[in-house]
Amino acid sequence: MARTRPLAGREISQQASVFAGLCIAERGRLEEMKYQVCFKPRSMKDLKKIPFKFRRQIVKKIEGVGDNLAGDVKQLTNFTPEYRLRVGDYRVLFEIADGTIVVYRVRHRREAYRK
Repeated sequence: MARTRPLAGREISQQASVFAGLCIAERGRLEEMKYQVCFKPRSMKDLKKIPFKFRRQIVKKIEGVGDNLAGDVKQLTNFTPEYRLRVGDYRVLFEIADGTIVVYRVRHRREAYRK
């Protein structure tokens, strides 16, 4: 995949709608990360709805999770996806599969665990 940084700026890459998942791939960063981070299309829609100030914080924390699951990560019980990352009032719901972190949802804490 080409070098992309769709979430750091105000615009979301058009490639996000083409692919089933979007991966953060910056030159030199991918080798440093223990996990590759991929976003499902629904998580991209969730991020578009979040104000830019918070979106920037969330993306920074998600990138940090790629390094040994650093941050406020907790394994959830009786809930799918299996893990959550707490970023202020927002929750990032994700799973880990084959060395890849798949982000399913990014929601406000009051809505994160509703079905």
